[in-house]
Amino acid sequence: MRIEQAAIPDESKLVLNALVDFLLAEPVNASLSDVKQLLISKVIEDLIDRQVSIETNDLVNDFIRILDLAPIDEWYLNFLRTSHEGLEIGERLCSITY
Repeated sequence: MRIEQAAIPDESKLVLNALVDFLLAEPVNASLSDVKQLLISKVIEDLIDRQVSIETNDLVNDFIRILDLAPIDEWYLNFLRTSHEGLEIGERLCSITY
């Protein structure tokens, strides 16, 4: 399987919102698809490679949209883990000064 290079706009907030919408469109406890997980991973990798500006508030808001749902299943957890690790959300939150 090959995923073609697609142009991702620099509007990182729109891209992140689209990923979360894609995720939330899945029924709860849907079987985790390798293709869907690969798509999400590749989009996040592309955002990182392009070094686009992603606001910490946008990342947190997307996490909250997912965490507000109950129950959190493997599909949601995989997305949260992939985006948390790739976009360094923990590091961003720790670096906020008041």
